Amino acid sequence: MHRGSFTPFRTVPGRALRAGSLVILAALPFFAAAAAPLVAQRAPTAEPLWTLDGFDVPESVLYDAARNVLYVSNIEGGFDQADGQGYVSRVSLDGEVLERRWVEGLDAPKGLGLRDGHLFVADLTNLVEIDVETGRIVARHTVEGAQFMNDVAVDDEGTVWVSDTFAQRVYRFAGDGLETWVEDARLAGVNGLYPAGEALLGGSFQTGAMLRVGRHEPVVEVLSEGWAAFDGIVPDGRGGWWVSDFAGRVFHTTDPHSPPVHTVVETRSARLNAADIEYVADRRMLLVPTFNAGRVMAYRIVW
Repeated sequence: MHRGSFTPFRTVPGRALRAGSLVILAALPFFAAAAAPLVAQRAPTAEPLWTLDGFDVPESVLYDAARNVLYVSNIEGGFDQADGQGYVSRVSLDGEVLERRWVEGLDAPKGLGLRDGHLFVADLTNLVEIDVETGRIVARHTVEGAQFMNDVAVDDEGTVWVSDTFAQRVYRFAGDGLETWVEDARLAGVNGLYPAGEALLGGSFQTGAMLRVGRHEPVVEVLSEGWAAFDGIVPDGRGGWWVSDFAGRVFHTTDPHSPPVHTVVETRSARLNAADIEYVADRRMLLVPTFNAGRVMAYRIVW
């Protein structure tokens, strides 16, 4: 879960694992982010950029490059309740709320994904499809046995992938209906997903494992452990990955086979969660929804 008022950040009222080794070189066909070559780099750091208050349990942030806008999912009611209180906000990259309640009538919206001008939202037992031009819900897709859809990922072929944390599943939507792609005990607590070559990288909120899920064959592998309450995962634009720990950390890694060793955001002492994160590479902007604290926090990454 998946993409506070006690930070030293500037608040805008009303606005807002090691260095690469032979192992990672061998794994590049599977784990390099699309069109993002692995390059030598020092450990990144994160500088506070802006903080935007006033959200209602913000769970995920997604960047829409075509419209240069951020979408934020707000659970508002119970995180596992079909109560109709959830909504999606539109926010500028400068931390200004464009539309607080842009799309309403959702239950407990979490992960977000974009395909062909449609926003897909993981909403408990439904994958909700929204036309971004009109802001209208155009479809609700479900599948038998769905329990807690959490994150959404869209690959370069246009296939939409959805994790189900409680059902231990990953679903597949290619335009002809939502289907169970794989159900596996190793997917217990599965949360964040992101396409990586011929597979999906993901992780378990429950076990703290980094997972690989095949996109062409329904196979699941555990790559590493020690990722705490694994929530979101997004590429860094340089061949590595940002991974959030829901307790309040964001890790950086270049090797999914190894546990995390570098933390770029640490807010546990302030009781600020780190839910389903987003990264805008050309701005070096890391965005962290804080869930219970009702904030979205933006950082500038320094390499």
